Amino acid sequence: MKNRILIALMLFIIALPFTTTSFAGEVFGIEILDYGIYTAETTKRVGEGITGKGLHLSKSFHFIQRTTKIPATLNLRFGLSYIIKGRPAGETLELKQVTLFPISGLKNPKTQKVLHISERVFSKAIGEKYGAGYKFDEQWEAVPGIWVIQLWHGDRKLAEKTFNVYIP
Repeated sequence: MKNRILIALMLFIIALPFTTTSFAGEVFGIEILDYGIYTAETTKRVGEGITGKGLHLSKSFHFIQRTTKIPATLNLRFGLSYIIKGRPAGETLELKQVTLFPISGLKNPKTQKVLHISERVFSKAIGEKYGAGYKFDEQWEAVPGIWVIQLWHGDRKLAEKTFNVYIP
């Protein structure tokens, strides 16, 4: 019995370093710099994503209207820009963007699935400026209601912005 406990303890000690992340920095929070309607240059689309349309990797965020009231208009982009506060500057970490869709959800006409949440994990660097948002590529995505964009590091919610999407 003692041998089994000793072996289990040794296996736990050996496995412990592999269960922790390699992030050595410290995150204080996120500063939201701007929010609302923006334009951006899509550099590429990757994967299919939960909506079946893929993920836009964008650069050159340019906010054109600071607002939380978003018209449900095809090809419109909305979201926020932010900086991760922490140390050391430049240290990379995993940041999860969670987008909560309106309570009715988004119904994909191709799959008939109703989507209520989207989660994506990205590598981001402390002190750099980033954007988090959504683009209405398809009419079925432009659902009126409350949309929420959250940014998480591990189990800590670092930022949240709520948008009210309406039919113009």
